[in-house]
Amino acid sequence: MSPGIILFVALVALTLFSNGVQAYIHYEAYPLFAYVGKADFAAYIAEYEKRLTIPLLLPYGLTILSNLILIFVRPDKLSVVGVIIALLLNLALAATTMLIAIPVYNRVKAAGQAAGEDMRQLMRINLLRLLLSTASSLVVLALLVMLLSA
Repeated sequence: MSPGIILFVALVALTLFSNGVQAYIHYEAYPLFAYVGKADFAAYIAEYEKRLTIPLLLPYGLTILSNLILIFVRPDKLSVVGVIIALLLNLALAATTMLIAIPVYNRVKAAGQAAGEDMRQLMRINLLRLLLSTASSLVVLALLVMLLSA
């Protein structure tokens, strides 16, 4: 098996895994914040953040890394344009997180509860992140279909 195929398989797996984590955060983790009492909220958030490295940050970092390398080391029949589109969607997800979501998340965290307009805004932003992640998954799956049918 060529390095390009191995990288592409890794990209597909990591992209789909990360999409699943984004869906879990949107539909499960964030909504559960509302059930944590104000007295326990800071401790809960601290534990939540500590646990994000392995399921969210590590796979996402590896997704970006494999996506970047795949631009240069890929199977001949794999579209470089599609790989770049997937990368741009993944980078848009990172930019949305860092520039838009984190400031709102920090306001929710500072308030000590998941309620009010900041939490509603965070859920809308997270839906955007989920849509970007899903779009990246669809692009990668389309690339897989094209590669398999070539």
